[in-house]
Amino acid sequence: MGGRTAQLKRDGFNLGTGALFLMGGIYPRTMALLKEMGRYDDLVKWQGNAELADEDDKRYPVRFDSIASFLGVPTLKFRDRMKIVLSGLKLFFSPGPKNPFSGTELAPFDDDENLEDWTRKHMG
Repeated sequence: MGGRTAQLKRDGFNLGTGALFLMGGIYPRTMALLKEMGRYDDLVKWQGNAELADEDDKRYPVRFDSIASFLGVPTLKFRDRMKIVLSGLKLFFSPGPKNPFSGTELAPFDDDENLEDWTRKHMG
């Protein structure tokens, strides 16, 4: 994961907005440039906190580093919760990186699939 958290579309152009997440193991050149410019210490470590918004724009706190935090979202149906649990177990027991925030672990498994397609395939 990484990149901009939202996109604005205006006059045929996409503009990335929101926070920018840089995973150190994936962006070594960016990290080197930030150090060279004396801005590396301005980076703020991400704690995994996020919000999930429903169709009415109600927001629920979740943690991207904790599948269990999604189970408490009240708008999810039992079926959806079971999909989350089963997907988490499947990922845990399947070969592949165990830490989705480690560029070193992720790199050997990168097949150029984007996050939306992966989520739809694995979580419906």
